[in-house]
Amino acid sequence: MAKVRGTSNVPMVLGIVGGALGLPSSICSSVCAGVFDTGGEIGLAGFYLYGTAITSIALIVVSCLKKKIPKFAGGLMLLGTALGGFLFACSFNILGIIAMLLTLIGGILSLVQKTEVVE
Repeated sequence: MAKVRGTSNVPMVLGIVGGALGLPSSICSSVCAGVFDTGGEIGLAGFYLYGTAITSIALIVVSCLKKKIPKFAGGLMLLGTALGGFLFACSFNILGIIAMLLTLIGGILSLVQKTEVVE
């Protein structure tokens, strides 16, 4: 059975770099939200920390799968970018927004790149 593979490594590199930039950015988002959250609960700071960290780790994993399943990985990268971008934009985190722009570009490139059929 023939397998469809992506030809370019650029989407994978952009996704990994974007996800790696998103990890320290998620800590910054939660600390900044925690400064303004005086209720003593985990609240908003925990939501930002867990939401953005899980999104960043998932984007790194999906980026590594890009070579085997390029279209599916590209779609998941765009979905993760939408979720992470929303969270980072709500927390006004510039590093996180840059990370999500990199993964957005990687996801788009993964969807529109030429694929090769390997037998």
